[in-house]
Amino acid sequence: MLATLAGIPKRDRADVEQQVLVNAWNSVRRATYRPDPKARPRDALRKWLHGIAWRLASYHINSAWAPRAVLHPSPLGLLREPVEPSLEAQIAARQVLAALASLPDWQVEALLTVDDPESLAASARRRGMNQSTAASRLRLAREHERAYATAPDAGGGRDPRPAAPAHTLAAAPCRAASS
Repeated sequence: MLATLAGIPKRDRADVEQQVLVNAWNSVRRATYRPDPKARPRDALRKWLHGIAWRLASYHINSAWAPRAVLHPSPLGLLREPVEPSLEAQIAARQVLAALASLPDWQVEALLTVDDPESLAASARRRGMNQSTAASRLRLAREHERAYATAPDAGGGRDPRPAAPAHTLAAAPCRAASS
């Protein structure tokens, strides 16, 4: 098997060896390893592993994703000056933070459910609310974000959020809007 991997750079060889063994183990678990009953077991296993190693080695060598550069242990130390986010990225981040700060708590909570690994329905059940209410709150929060992003003075002094709909006042208390 190691002779088959000779064309792979030394820095990647251990990774490919591990892939060979993991793929072989998965094949055994799936019962796809069926050696010829006439062959000696040791020779059959060796030929089978050689085939897996040969395929993975050729895939690794011809693959576009295979790393072609040697990674440095501390790449930031090679830079002549510190790297910081661009001015445009800082402005965009401030606008997003200002938009989030302008949202009522129930809308922030609705937006955070998007990044939750569980579904919106499961999140609504966990909070003890109707799935339609959770979807409606998420829709309202997204509309507010869109309105805030397209406002001419996004991030400015005014509070662009609309008043909370009457059906949500009883379900979730929201902060008083300052005028």
